[in-house]
Amino acid sequence: MALAYAPALAARPCRADQRAAGTSLRLTRRGRLALLLLVAVAILALAPWRAIASTPPGTVPTGWVSVTVASGDTLWSLAEAAHPGQDPRPAIAEIRSANGLESSTLQPGQVLLIPAG
Repeated sequence: MALAYAPALAARPCRADQRAAGTSLRLTRRGRLALLLLVAVAILALAPWRAIASTPPGTVPTGWVSVTVASGDTLWSLAEAAHPGQDPRPAIAEIRSANGLESSTLQPGQVLLIPAG
């Protein structure tokens, strides 16, 4: 009895075969909304870069201060000084992003842009 249905199932194309044959993939309403939200988050995440990139070299963008790192300074201490009483982790992420830091290691004499508190 199971063998009688096998040829009928094998002859029917599956969705993967239909897509390979040239039909396009369509986005649902939920998919379009997710894509739109992803683009919006990406634009907002790059906003600090735009402010920094649009200023001439040697000048500090509005809302930021230039700080020279002293011996013993850490990103944590700089972020706490910039935003006292707040969780410093978001400020640390912003400082690392704005200054292109790949690690949390700072060198004395290094000049960093810090968001003004």
